[in-house]
Amino acid sequence: GQAAAANGVVFSYHNHWDECVKVDGDAALCRMLDANDPSQVFAEPDICWLNRGGLNGAEFITRYAGQPSADNLRRRLSQLGVKSYVHYSIPGYPAAHQCYRRN
Repeated sequence: GQAAAANGVVFSYHNHWDECVKVDGDAALCRMLDANDPSQVFAEPDICWLNRGGLNGAEFITRYAGQPSADNLRRRLSQLGVKSYVHYSIPGYPAAHQCYRRN
């Protein structure tokens, strides 16, 4: 995140299932996010892939509530009157979305 910010670029990361593999007891994705300043990494968590990788989407969203995310962007766009689409049919998404709404 810091190197990207220093060069005027926003570091954005969208996960798939393989980033959920445990490394020293924590998911590789979590280790990457924890190692960077949250204000410099834009997270795009994919709830379906988190579930497929063995993580709980709602717990992940709660853990990274302060992380800039695609859902934060959707909420801001909605406030501005811009429509965006959310996939409520994805297993685990309703619970995770409720965590977004609370945080």
